[in-house]
This record gives sequence, structure tokens and C-alpha cells, in this order.
Amino acid sequence: MSNQIPEKLRTFINMAFDGKAASLATALHIDRTLVYRWLDGREIRSSVLGALLKLGLSIDWLLDEDSVGTTGMFADNEKGRKLRMRYFEADEPGSSPPRKGE
Repeated sequence: MSNQIPEKLRTFINMAFDGKAASLATALHIDRTLVYRWLDGREIRSSVLGALLKLGLSIDWLLDEDSVGTTGMFADNEKGRKLRMRYFEADEPGSSPPRKGE
């Protein structure tokens, strides 16, 4: 597994799940120790990638070793668009950032 994948996954967890790996595990219906293994560099099975996509994570961004930063992190699906609006499009002029709990 690319050494960037754990770092990228951590970034996604921080933004989409308030930094809680256990919350990602709950959303995926898996044991949280599996998420911690991924964060330690273990391979993510391809069968899980579809579930991560449904949660709003762009698989292209996750697996692309050339992508850096958070640009492209969120998938082009309903969940990804909501996350993108929450974190990036709220910074547009005339809008206010989301408050915690919104």
C-alpha cells in the first residue's frame, strides 16, 4: 500500500468523522481495529473501497500517489458534495463557516 494512503485516510477521518476512526468503522459496519490497521499501513481490501466511496471519499484521490492536499478528496456523489460544501464552499464570500454540530 502506498505510504500516503494512511495519511490521506486520516485526513478524511478528521474531516468527515471529527477525527474518530471508530465512527468510520461504525459507518462501515466493521470492527474499529481494522480501521486502525489501515491507519498503520495495512492494505485496504478492494471490497471496502466501494463503501468508502459511498461515505464521500474519492477513491481516485486516495489511491493517486500524485495527489496532494485535500483537493479532490471528496467523491462526486451526494455524500461527497455535502462534505465539500461543508468544508470548502462555505469559504466563499458572503457565506459563514459551519458551526460545530451542524
